[in-house]
Amino acid sequence: MLKLGDESPDFTVKLTNLKPFNLYSTLMKSSVLINFIRGTWCEECTDHLKRIESWSNKLNNHDKKVTTIIITVEKENKVKAWLNDNPTSYLMSADEEGLVAKLFGLMVPEDAYSKPGLLLIDSQKIIRLISPDLIDSERKVEDALKS
Repeated sequence: MLKLGDESPDFTVKLTNLKPFNLYSTLMKSSVLINFIRGTWCEECTDHLKRIESWSNKLNNHDKKVTTIIITVEKENKVKAWLNDNPTSYLMSADEEGLVAKLFGLMVPEDAYSKPGLLLIDSQKIIRLISPDLIDSERKVEDALKS
């Protein structure tokens, strides 16, 4: 199980815009905030997505740039349908097989979805925040960016 201060494993996922997202390549330009959500059907998760939209720009006002990505194991067509009704500025991936959630120990196999959670990974590939929930996420991320 990964813990705070560990080096993050690398991964590549296909974004909903069909472009690839590679963690280590992105870390060469900015820190990365990974948000795992159950799916766009989850009210707690969509509330979180709306909050991210309102404060993701604020994150980049720190002296550190942050790239935000949302990862869900939901079917890509459902995620794209949600995005059509809810345009966003952040990146989103429908990792239907849950490979990234498994990599970070967030997959719930018996339910075939990932647990909600946050990870902040700095440009040195070090995990600076692990949150097993989406509660008070803005404060958690801001505190981790200050350290």
